[in-house]
Amino acid sequence: NEELSRFSFIVAHHLQEPIRSIAGFVDLLQRRELLKEGAGDYLSYIQENVRRAKSLMRDFGTYLDLRRSDASRSLSLGSAARQAWESVLAQHE
Repeated sequence: NEELSRFSFIVAHHLQEPIRSIAGFVDLLQRRELLKEGAGDYLSYIQENVRRAKSLMRDFGTYLDLRRSDASRSLSLGSAARQAWESVLAQHE
């Protein structure tokens, strides 16, 4: 189980680098205005998905941290679900 946890942490960490690279290239293209008109919509779509991927990776890292911390500690599922729902609502406002 510890080996799987370590593997998950390494995968999560290494997936962040390509996401940062994609975001950097999108920013570069936007700043240099190298694209035809209308391409901004595609770049915005890419940027939104990069943000979502970063958020998922951050949340996955948090999950792994919680698993590694005191496993005997109890967690209110209702409270966690409520916080997650509030976070989703806040992102879509």
